[in-house]
Amino acid sequence: MPETTDHPQSLAALAADGGGTAGVPIELIGVTKRFGSAAPAVDDLTMTIPAGEIVVLLGASGCGKTTTMRMINRLIEPTSGRILIGGLDARAQQPDELRRHIGYVIQQAGLFPHMTVAGNIAQVPMMLGWDRRRTARRVDELLDLVGLAPGEYRDRYPRQLSGGQQQRVGVARALAADPPVLLMDEPFGALDPITRENLQEELLRLQGELSKTIVFVTHDVDEALRLGDRIAILGAGSRIVQYGTPEEILADPADAHVEQFLGGRSAMKLLGLTRVRDVVLDDQVRAGTGDDVAGLRHRLRDAGAEWAIVLDENDRPIRWVGRADLDGGSGPVGALPPGPDGRIDTVLSAGSTLQEAVEALLNADREVVPVAGAHGGYVGAVTLTTVRQAVQEVRERRRPPRPGRTTAAGTPPAPDTGAPSADSVALAAAGEADGPDRADAR
Repeated sequence: MPETTDHPQSLAALAADGGGTAGVPIELIGVTKRFGSAAPAVDDLTMTIPAGEIVVLLGASGCGKTTTMRMINRLIEPTSGRILIGGLDARAQQPDELRRHIGYVIQQAGLFPHMTVAGNIAQVPMMLGWDRRRTARRVDELLDLVGLAPGEYRDRYPRQLSGGQQQRVGVARALAADPPVLLMDEPFGALDPITRENLQEELLRLQGELSKTIVFVTHDVDEALRLGDRIAILGAGSRIVQYGTPEEILADPADAHVEQFLGGRSAMKLLGLTRVRDVVLDDQVRAGTGDDVAGLRHRLRDAGAEWAIVLDENDRPIRWVGRADLDGGSGPVGALPPGPDGRIDTVLSAGSTLQEAVEALLNADREVVPVAGAHGGYVGAVTLTTVRQAVQEVRERRRPPRPGRTTAAGTPPAPDTGAPSADSVALAAAGEADGPDRADAR
């Protein structure tokens, strides 16, 4: 009796089995690629890419990162080794059928110039035999998803779009058949910095909704740190120098090559990865608009604080009120006239980074900035002390240097003299600029 299995036997069946929505793991096992008699472009590479994550292949030009990515969808055939996608051997699949269920986005979009936006997006669904109504519905759905109004853009040609709009269409085309895997080869490299940053943010938003498995190739460290759930830093021949989360790589670089590639200032880069919601916030004295002035005066005195934050009925920050504002007053706090120093200029969201918090503190009239959580409700405050403590925690997570670690020049690293780093100097200067006591006074 033949053996039966419920496991899908093709990527098409796998996508249909999972509704085509969720990512699948990718395994590269001993993968090598040689071109002629030259040294291998990819040399015995083994790595696992978890399902539903963005994994960035980061390295210098010529290290083999694009070759590695193109072997996943068999645009380049491996010389040896195995690549499993959702547990299925890529070499056991028909190449064309495999590629129709792996989205592919390249630099400058690669749109067909003689086709409309709708025609470009519809290519893979048409190859898969979708009817016109279903295809048109999917085109409009994807245009909405990438932020392009269908009625305005579906009948345009690529030449009528900006570079950023073309790249959005390229992403929509890659997602057309709802593939579990998306390959992105330096897709934003040719765009201006503002458009590039906007599309990076858009990709993170889309990934939050879709949870695809995304392999993203770049040589831009900041882009890798911003987008990657994990980063594989590759050396010559796609040798993995370090593979881990951005936080792990910044806090503990594997060797001098990684440190040099990251470019220094790792503490400040970590601030750009750390969210305000992930640190211990300062809790200011708070008051509702209906609280009694006399009671608030006592609470400020007991706390040794000069200021309280006033919240509305939904716990959203309204203004600051100080002891001087309360002197001689009575009745509800909300009835007090606004003081000259009570204005709240900036409220951070809990999803803001600590780097954004530092910028807000440097630009604010006072060195304490309220933080709002869901629906704008107050959850605490950020001060320079908050940031300093976060930097200290980062340093404590760092392990001692590995024995024998050398610099890029091959010489041992200089001994620790106890001198402050550039990061700590910048943070300390920010604090001293506003005086040492004001953060606690609020």
